Parts: sequence; structure tokens; C-alpha cells
Amino acid sequence: MPVLPSRAEMLDDVYALASPSMKGRAEETGGAAIAAEFIERRFRSLGLTVERQPFEIPRRRLLADTRLEIGSDPLLPGANFAPLTWSGSALAAGPLVPGLASRICGDSKGLLGAIAVERVPAAPGMFRTLDPTLAERALAYQDLGAAGVLFVADSHDPSAGGEAAWASRLDERTEARLKGEPDGVRGWQRDRAAVGAQSKAPRPSRPLRIPAALVSYDAGRRFDESARPAARLRVAVEDEPLAGTNVIGMLPGAFPGKAAVILCAHYDSHGLQPPSPGYPAGRLYPGACDNASGIAVLLAVADALAHDPRPLLRPVIFAAFGGEELGLHGSRAFAAAIPGLRGGALCAFNVDMAARHEEDQISLAGSAFASDVAAIARGSLEAAGFKVSTVKGGFNLDAAFRHGSDHWPLHQAGVPSVLVTCSRFPECDTPADTPDLCSPAKIHRVAQGVLAAVWAATRRQEPFAQPVDAVVKYPGEK
Repeated sequence: MPVLPSRAEMLDDVYALASPSMKGRAEETGGAAIAAEFIERRFRSLGLTVERQPFEIPRRRLLADTRLEIGSDPLLPGANFAPLTWSGSALAAGPLVPGLASRICGDSKGLLGAIAVERVPAAPGMFRTLDPTLAERALAYQDLGAAGVLFVADSHDPSAGGEAAWASRLDERTEARLKGEPDGVRGWQRDRAAVGAQSKAPRPSRPLRIPAALVSYDAGRRFDESARPAARLRVAVEDEPLAGTNVIGMLPGAFPGKAAVILCAHYDSHGLQPPSPGYPAGRLYPGACDNASGIAVLLAVADALAHDPRPLLRPVIFAAFGGEELGLHGSRAFAAAIPGLRGGALCAFNVDMAARHEEDQISLAGSAFASDVAAIARGSLEAAGFKVSTVKGGFNLDAAFRHGSDHWPLHQAGVPSVLVTCSRFPECDTPADTPDLCSPAKIHRVAQGVLAAVWAATRRQEPFAQPVDAVVKYPGEK
């Protein structure tokens, strides 16, 4: 087996990527560009063929005059209502009327010029601000002449990082939030991770011109649309796209025309928190485990294969993706370019978080989607001394395989893919994700297992089976 760098060398990479000089590795702080340069230098020092792949990250900024008034009752953005991600930037003024879901046979009478209200049942695991079906519903109201639409639909999971949002029962905390006091709840327009989560939502099939917003269940109890109260909904947003880049390294091997094995990890993090009491300049997100540790694994495997005297039997691509925290944008751009690869792609191993929890425990997602690739990954990780789990706390990890990290766009592009991860930890997506909490022994062991999996895949002669579009449900989901 090729020889990896030492634990200390791998930990040095984690510390370098998590250092203040990297500015939280976010696109808008310039830190992502600094991290990309660091990775490119390392790739070139190993003799890899390197290229940059630029891409655009859509971003929308909510402007101050966004508001919702129902009668004399004002609702506050980021507190008890939130614009739908791809809402039109417009003003709607008119009566509230019941939406199509509460009408017989889809009767649309009275919608013209009105603001429709649709009350959406709770759905476990659904992030409604990101739900593409609601954007399509809003288009239907637009086609019927509605001036705007409100979805009473607060069913996001506040424990899941990156949700663009607002929690139910938040009204009593609104005053503190507007004063800038930290309370652990993210607002649509107040937090970079929240703005990033918006960009994860697929665009609707056509432009949405009318304003569309979500109202919390608590706030929804304050009005009765059947009484046709007067309302004004203004959504004011402007587009501010960000520039991102992927750093792609390749070892062509002895047969560069063969399908390539892909090893990927994202290098971006969350940048800086907004200013808060005690932190006038904001707090840095070091992103040590998430995902400096994954990049350390990627660089270590690249180092081992680059220095091994034996020829690789097929190309290996090392993809360091940007834009993951803002919606998998780097991996989406890479996946779109896969048809242009000389020999195509054989499979992909994605490493996202590799340094926390018990040193002999690792999680693997993708068994239901790419069983034979998962079998190679499992065997290699077990040989490295891990107990490999596909269930964490009674939760089947394959339920989160969709959209969860950079393996998903590759899967959608037809590349059998799996995710290797230590799973979420208390400091994840916070400024407390620091290098001193990372286990160098675990990072090195993950690299051993991933190296063995990549090595085995390069020696495979036949293609893997096409990935399966499996349906794996969250606990409690029907």
C-alpha cells in the first residue's frame, strides 16, 4: 500500500487551513481564494496536473423594506415570516383569501389581485424555505392572477445547520434579535449560513414575479384568511452572486483514457459571524473538522499516490470543491463537466468531516445508492481499524444522502458515490470547530481507509453498477 504522510504532517494541514490567515475560507471574505491557492501549491508540489474551475454562487440579499402587514399587525422578516428563496421582488396589496388547497376542485375564484394563503401541513425533515414544490405552487398562483402568496409552513428542523430561517415560537425573542443580541436563532437576512442555505434551493421552472413568503404556524394563528383581511406583502431582494472556484488535481496513471476514480472534499467554511456583543469584528469560523480535516485526507492520499513507484491503472482526480456550504455549487459545476472527462468517471469517494467522535468509529453513507462502491469503502475502512456505521443514533445515514454534501451532484450525474464522515458534532458550523479538538490519529486512520479504497478502485477492471435513486426516509416520515 502507498505510504501516507505522518499524523503530524496531516494535522499541520488542518491547522494551516483553520488559521486566521484563511479568513474562515469563505468566498465573500476572500478566505476561500487563499485556501484555493494553498491547495493548488500543494497539488503542484506533488507533480499533479492542476486546473481551476470557476463557478458562480447565486446569492440574494434581503433589503430593509421587506415587510408583511395583515390589518394593523406587522410581521417581522427573519422572525415570524420569511420570503421564499426565489420570491419575486415586488409589492402585493390586497385581501388575504384562502389558497387552492382549501378550495373544491381547484376553484380559483377571487384569487385575482388577492394574496393567497395556503396552509401547509408539517413534514418531518422538510426545509420549507428550500422546498422547490412551494416555488412551483407560487408559480401556479402567479398564473391565476394572484398578487402574492403566503405559505403558513414552519416545518424546518432547527438542529440542522444552514437552514435559512426562523423558528416557531420565536415571537418573544424578536426584540432581542433586532437589537443584535445573540440567541442562537438564524434570521433570513442576518446570517451568512442562512443566506447560503437559500442558494441551495433549486430555481423554479419559470421566473417568479409575485412576492411569496412563508409564515410561521404561530403567526398564522393570528389571522383568518376566510375573513379577507387587508394585507400588504413587500419582498425586496437584490442578487449579489459570488465567484467560487474548484481546484482539480489529477494523476493520469498508466492509462489516462480509462474512467477516473474521484476523491473529493470541500475546502470552504463559513467565514466570519456577524458582529455581536464582545465580538465587534465578528468571530472566525475555523472549520477545522468541517472540512479542513477532509482536505487533509485528500492531500495525504494525493501525496501517497504521487510518491508510490507503482503505476496507477487508471486516473485519479483530486477535487477540492468550493461553495459547498453555500449549496454544493462547486460540486454541481464539476458534475456538469463530467461528460467532458476523457474516460468518464468510475466512482467517487467524498470525505466531509474526518476528525471527531470516537477514534475507532466512522460513518458511511451511500450504501442504498451505490452498494458496490460502499462495499469497497466499508472493507477498506474496516481494514484500517474502524467500526463502520450506516446508522447513527437510530438514524439511517442514507436518509441524509440527498443534498447533504458534494457526493450528491456526482450521484445525480450518474457517478456511483459514497460519503465518508465522522458525522456531525456539537461544534459543527460554529466558531468552536477548532483544530485542537481534532484527533490526528483519527484523521490519519481515515486517510488509511480512503487510500485503500481509492487504490482498490484504480485496480478494478469492470465498471460499477449505475447508482440507484433510492428512497430512504427520515425517522417518522411517511
